[in-house]
Amino acid sequence: DTNIYLAFKCSEPMMDKLVINGKDKDSDVWNGDSLEVFISATPDNPFDNRHFIINPGNAQWDGSAPPENNDVKWNADWKSAVVQNADSWTVEMAIPWSAIGGCPASGSIRFVNLCRQRKPVGEWTSWSTVVDGFLDARRFGAWMFK
Repeated sequence: DTNIYLAFKCSEPMMDKLVINGKDKDSDVWNGDSLEVFISATPDNPFDNRHFIINPGNAQWDGSAPPENNDVKWNADWKSAVVQNADSWTVEMAIPWSAIGGCPASGSIRFVNLCRQRKPVGEWTSWSTVVDGFLDARRFGAWMFK
């Protein structure tokens, strides 16, 4: 009821070539290998979303994209842990519902995308296919909560 919990295993055959950019909160972690999560704060507008990025060194970045103006100084009190393995890096995240519009009611929808950047090979992947980059909220997928 307090958080949404997410876990990812990022397979990586070239662990020795990971690009880990940024060590501090809100540093430019997206300039290296990273994992991004977008979750809408309202059930009817994918453009009103919260953006979370984590890198293999567990450096966090977050921002808010309300419809009227992006706010890169927005911060949430979310938790994360990263483990680097021989052939992958694993992420666990706990994002408070209070940071993303409150716990969704049963049957409500949130617009979401889960994205990964592999810097050494120039690979960008996303759960919901985007056309104009990861910030393409009009192409986010929908999660229905029960």
